[in-house]
Amino acid sequence: MPPKDFAVLLGVCVVWAANSIFAKIVLSDFGVPPLFYTAGRFAVVTLVTLPWLLPPPRPLWRIVVVGLLMGALNFSFNFIGLKTVSPSANAIVGQLGAPMATLLSIVLLGEHVGWRRGTGIVLTFAGSLIVMWNGAWR
Repeated sequence: MPPKDFAVLLGVCVVWAANSIFAKIVLSDFGVPPLFYTAGRFAVVTLVTLPWLLPPPRPLWRIVVVGLLMGALNFSFNFIGLKTVSPSANAIVGQLGAPMATLLSIVLLGEHVGWRRGTGIVLTFAGSLIVMWNGAWR
């Protein structure tokens, strides 16, 4: 990987991690309600990205529904949870989104998954359980 690409990758990871830490501070230390924070965050993102959003794709209602489900609803739950857990625990649970989406596509859409992807899904869930384990079942 070229150094420039690696620097971009590293920059994205740092910004994303800083986002989680910033959200935790705003929600826990400043007492901002999670849904208000979500609305404010999406307002800022919408204003910054507006030049790339115009003209809106058609049909517009589908874009709105996907945006609400994948964006507003997802981040609302994320920030509600972040109010009570650490940013690291939140990030670990967040990483379960991709394998969970694959499981839902198998159940709801009939997608066929090979043994490699299936093994990856099992390892993802097992790894998350191991990382989050706190010995509660002793």
